[in-house]
Amino acid sequence: MTGGPGVMTGGPAASPSDRRGRSPGWSDRSYEAWLSLILAAGILLRFATLARQSLGYDEDFTAVVVQRPLGQMLTAVSRDSAPPLYYVVEHLVAQVGSEPWLLRMISALGGVASIALVGWIGRRVGGDRAGLLAAAFVAALPAAVLSSQTARMYSLAAVLAVAAAVALWRAREVPSVPRWVAYALLAAAAVWTDYFDAIALISALIALAAVRPPRRTLMRAGAASLVAAASLTPWLLFAESQFAHVGQSFWVAPLSAQSVGAAFAQLVAGPQIDPGIPDRSLLIVLQGVGVVLAAAAMLAFAVAWRRLPRAERGRAWFWLLASVAGIGIVAAVSLWRPLFEARYLGVLWLPLAALAGVGLAAIGRGAGLAAIAGLTVVSLGLTIPI
Repeated sequence: MTGGPGVMTGGPAASPSDRRGRSPGWSDRSYEAWLSLILAAGILLRFATLARQSLGYDEDFTAVVVQRPLGQMLTAVSRDSAPPLYYVVEHLVAQVGSEPWLLRMISALGGVASIALVGWIGRRVGGDRAGLLAAAFVAALPAAVLSSQTARMYSLAAVLAVAAAVALWRAREVPSVPRWVAYALLAAAAVWTDYFDAIALISALIALAAVRPPRRTLMRAGAASLVAAASLTPWLLFAESQFAHVGQSFWVAPLSAQSVGAAFAQLVAGPQIDPGIPDRSLLIVLQGVGVVLAAAAMLAFAVAWRRLPRAERGRAWFWLLASVAGIGIVAAVSLWRPLFEARYLGVLWLPLAALAGVGLAAIGRGAGLAAIAGLTVVSLGLTIPI
């Protein structure tokens, strides 16, 4: 049975996925060895400069609030604009110490976990080389590195959103109670970390519906998602003062071609360089190089799409929609209340990083490695200066 753009709609028969796309001469051991090297490089990029920067970009709120007693902290967070899970975890970290590098540890670990998850997605779509290049792409991408070095919830929210989507896909392939429970738990953790993760869950459900699974699978996915969302009800009742923010003016620029372009550029290259920063012009040039390299990877994926076998194209379609549908929802909401900003979109974009890896694999090993090397240089150039 087929449905959608070349999507296999059979259930378990469409899996033993871990053996799919295996390149000649590859083994699990060699793949894992290369992935370990990429993870090590990603750890080095994130941790080497973790303590160099002073607190900024709302990190000061995190640093102050997590050092309060738990009840006072939850009351303060309930008057802000976020769920409490990230702050609870940081509160536990703050019992050890309040140094900036320690407060950034959760974000850094989330960034490292995203490398492995994105590699898994890339491997499922395009084979071993695509998996490794996808992992290397997110390991080296400037915005991913910078987000991993910020004591805010965005890095953790992004990795939980993509982990929930991975669990959803695995439950779709081989439905079982443990897999549905795993999806529900990850989905609940995601929405307890960032409200925008609710959009990521909706986006994943749209992607699942697009690949036309059995009706029972779609109903189970919807039920598990509702349970995850409903788990947030006690917090919403406690934090009812947050609803007052809905009608207030917000700092995000109205939706326009300029704001959309700026958001996508920052998704790749990190936040804008503030005036007065030393060597600002050079840093902006580095950001531009990063944007060009990432755009080339996505363009390569668009070209490679037609070359993918039907089953792989179906998986690519799922992951494309799992990200793009959510971005479209944010754009639609922004017509009423501007929210189209890189730090919020950042919880939705990781599947696109996996597809960029597929594109890099399609243009050849040398060109793909050159793009990764270029992104690494850009990340180093943006993170080493103080």
